[in-house]
Amino acid sequence: MENIKNYIKENENRFLEELFGLIRIPSISSESAHKPDMIRAAEYWRDSILAAGADKAEVMPTEGNPIVYGEKIIDKALPTVLVYGHYDVMPVDPIELWETDPFEPVIKDGKIWARGADDDKGQAFMHAKAFETMVKTNTLPCNVKFMLEGEEEIGSGSLSKWIEEYKDLVKADVILVSGTITTKMAPVLRRLYDQMADPKYVVAIGGCSISGGPFNKSYHVLNGVDKIIPVDVYVPGCPPRPESFLYGMMQLQRIVKVENFFGTTNRKEKDPYVVDAELKEEEIFNEEEQA
Repeated sequence: MENIKNYIKENENRFLEELFGLIRIPSISSESAHKPDMIRAAEYWRDSILAAGADKAEVMPTEGNPIVYGEKIIDKALPTVLVYGHYDVMPVDPIELWETDPFEPVIKDGKIWARGADDDKGQAFMHAKAFETMVKTNTLPCNVKFMLEGEEEIGSGSLSKWIEEYKDLVKADVILVSGTITTKMAPVLRRLYDQMADPKYVVAIGGCSISGGPFNKSYHVLNGVDKIIPVDVYVPGCPPRPESFLYGMMQLQRIVKVENFFGTTNRKEKDPYVVDAELKEEEIFNEEEQA
């Protein structure tokens, strides 16, 4: 553990500057004028994943914005973790209400102020740097895959078709969800979960994925990923602190060990609310209103 702490401390400034480089790209998916920025952000993510130690990473085209896929397979017999995130951000208007440039990160009171610092560049980049740290310190215990889309803020229109086409590519044992889940994306995530082999585990990271965060009253946001798939570990925070994330991984490790000892009959399948993969977003919204 000490070598991990030392690596983080030695590279803290670089980690921040690399995150700031991503934040400085105005990847606003809802504005066509920023289409070149969407490509730049995707390529930035590809390069970051490769530099972190991935075996391969590529920018894969879709009918909309590209999806970035990367992986490191250290042993096919080991579990595989799939990290989902998105590199697009919301518009910044009205710009006059910003006290600083929305795409020039500023640190105030220990917090990063900028568009995308939280949703979702900061949260997703945390995984990339945790991955890098484990690779560089020879402590990576599993296979890791990254899937980053550029249309989350506009409904993830290309993600479902891409997953159908590359479902073998994204097979995993654990999904790490960092971000808000929209009603349009819910069936896609459910389909991805159903395609995972048993036993499978889900870690909900951050307030947005756990409860919808500050957007939980919005008509198109689910009040928690556990409305569509069972969650094994919740990691609170917006975004969560590294200590919380590490503790969450320790809890997941504990769950896996207990189940390996007692067998799957000991597993409690939390299934308070399941959305069928074929449900339309209007039906999801109506059922959530009744719940």
